[in-house]
Amino acid sequence: MMFNVLHRRSAAIRVFAAASVLALSACASSPESRFFTLAPIAPAQSASGASAPAALIDIQSVSVPAQVARNQLVVRRGETQVQVLENERWASPLSDEIRTALSIAATQRLSDFDAPRATRKAEAPVYHIAVDVQRFESWPGARVVIDATWSIRPSGEAGGKLTCRSAVVEPVAAGYDALVDGHRLALTAIAGQLAATVHALDAAESRPLVTATSRSSNPEPTVHCPSPSINVAEHLIPASGSQAARSRLAQ
Repeated sequence: MMFNVLHRRSAAIRVFAAASVLALSACASSPESRFFTLAPIAPAQSASGASAPAALIDIQSVSVPAQVARNQLVVRRGETQVQVLENERWASPLSDEIRTALSIAATQRLSDFDAPRATRKAEAPVYHIAVDVQRFESWPGARVVIDATWSIRPSGEAGGKLTCRSAVVEPVAAGYDALVDGHRLALTAIAGQLAATVHALDAAESRPLVTATSRSSNPEPTVHCPSPSINVAEHLIPASGSQAARSRLAQ
């Protein structure tokens, strides 16, 4: 009987040891998480050598669709299917990543616009911007799509606000690094539109905004929204529902 007890104990120990080895092996073989950022690389120049823009950009808020508002990258696998990538993650919440990317790229572009100007205002005006990302699509090995509306409101401008839209499609190669690079390029294009619009508003020397919907006969300069579609190539839109997709991007 003693032999049976010892035998059962020995068998239990062997089973426990085998389970522990398997558990450790599974942990060791689990892929490590990778973290991505959308922030552009800073230009190769010293801070003292950079020109100060005549106007300042303050991106106050960025909203993103609920299905991509998570730490993991979410990619499209078809017209009706997405995949959440557990091991491919954003370095910070996606809305923060987009806000940082747009802020850095738009500020740099605005500095490029203002570099040749000989005179500057005593105090640079601040333009407050809110961004609503309506589409943030990742198609691995094919394209990325960012469709966003954004509004610009100068400080101290009572009720003055210009609302515009940007729709960007960027082709991408295979791999998640290429996918993130595509989104960075798309955001850089949108940042260029933001900066160009702020530059146009600033050039109007803070006159009241006059939009296409205004009924006023005020002769002050009108600042128009830029063309909404950037880098949209028809062959990048899938065949199914292509006409509807092109119509949405062209609106």
